[in-house]
Amino acid sequence: MTPGPRNPPLDLLGVGAGPFNLSLAALADGVPGLRSAFHEQRTAFHWHPGLLIEGATLQVPFLADLVSLVEPTSPWCYLNYLKTRRRLFPFYFAERFHIHRSEFDNYLRWVSTELPSTHFGHRVDAIAWDAGEGAFAVDSTRLGPDGETLGSGLTHARNLALGVGTAPYVPEPLRDLAADPVPLVLHSADYLAQRDRLLAARHVTVVGSGQSGAEVLLDLLRLRPEGAEGLTWLARTPAFAPMEYSKIGLEQFTPDYTRYFHGLPQATRDRLLPSQWQLYKGSAGTPSGTSTTSCTGAASAATGPTSPSPPASRSPAPPPRTGAASN
Repeated sequence: MTPGPRNPPLDLLGVGAGPFNLSLAALADGVPGLRSAFHEQRTAFHWHPGLLIEGATLQVPFLADLVSLVEPTSPWCYLNYLKTRRRLFPFYFAERFHIHRSEFDNYLRWVSTELPSTHFGHRVDAIAWDAGEGAFAVDSTRLGPDGETLGSGLTHARNLALGVGTAPYVPEPLRDLAADPVPLVLHSADYLAQRDRLLAARHVTVVGSGQSGAEVLLDLLRLRPEGAEGLTWLARTPAFAPMEYSKIGLEQFTPDYTRYFHGLPQATRDRLLPSQWQLYKGSAGTPSGTSTTSCTGAASAATGPTSPSPPASRSPAPPPRTGAASN
């Protein structure tokens, strides 16, 4: 049998559909003639479900959604999400500039399910350059709701956007304890799933001075019985450092600074990057809860006998600070 004609290569294929590639997918959706697809191994979108603590808000205003600071008329902006839910006027009346993290998660889920270019349950297995096609050859597997294999496919794309994100990190000496069916050590990414057990523990030690450690400690302080808090907070840093959120500091997220920074010599950029850590790490809180930051690192430990954790040319907006454990 003669094989049928192969589809022409995509202009863009995204590997992963977390907030960064989801933003890219939303922006690409409005570009005439651009053919794109985004493959995500998970069968549905999840944005830090273990840290959707009640009352926690984003560190940045709602305008730092997936698209607004790049393309404010995009149908994938947060305000249009509210309009489709018939909630635009209540939001206006509430005068809330910083939205709850759970609400932002709902917005991201809405975009992920409505965008035609996002394909969940598609695991990318291999990527190779196909000189004959002048494009990347991407092998993928289509997965069912329980992770079963439903089929396989081959896609060619001229450009790739890798957005696979980070994985929760547990230090090597603690990994056996974290792997136990009833772990004595857990990562803050699993905090809400294990919170009841942590509340019942005689003592809880939180390791890491970043935002997620602060969130976990504050939530436990609020919920554990008065006089029986039994909490210890450990960090390698000599002090708790706040996230950089001054007006001048935020200028480093603008397209003008992005172009300036990438125009610097490589050696200069390498020297500057370590000094910019407070743009995405640090502790910061709000009266109604705690805000988020994007960083990876330490584990939260429960101990004691009662313990049974965009296109570069379009200069995307700074992403909301997201939660994972920090150190």
